[in-house]
Amino acid sequence: MVWTSDAVANYPPKSEATMHLFSEFRTLILCALILLVPGCVTTTPFTKTETLQGKSLLYIFRPDSLLSRGSQVRVDINNQTKGVLINKSYIAVQADPGKNTITLLVNDFIGNTLDSMVLETKAGKAYFIKAEPGVFGAFSLVELDEEAGMREVSSTESYQTN
Repeated sequence: MVWTSDAVANYPPKSEATMHLFSEFRTLILCALILLVPGCVTTTPFTKTETLQGKSLLYIFRPDSLLSRGSQVRVDINNQTKGVLINKSYIAVQADPGKNTITLLVNDFIGNTLDSMVLETKAGKAYFIKAEPGVFGAFSLVELDEEAGMREVSSTESYQTN
């Protein structure tokens, strides 16, 4: 048998029924993926949290930034994981007054530390800690005063996975 360019392009022979079935299968897979994606994460715009009696309130947030946009950063307070920050997100944590060590870690199996700070907190007071993204995946923790902190954290959202 002599192979011509026509024969190669049409090998193996494709029937119209096979092509139609493949097209429907591809459409079904695409629809399933589209329906699954929105169900993975629920977002809630920033909501001010009341400080519990005898506790300090820590707002730890990550602003909207092009730097390190796709990375997830784990937040530990006093060596306990409190949540994960993605771009334009925040977590609110009720903490015991006194020294609180806030640590940002890469959210992977290694858990490399990105930055850490010790914050002396008082009961009944809110604190605003910004996880400022930098170049090459770096992050810096910055404490903001209440006015600047409230202004910046109010443009973030809380993300909850389903």
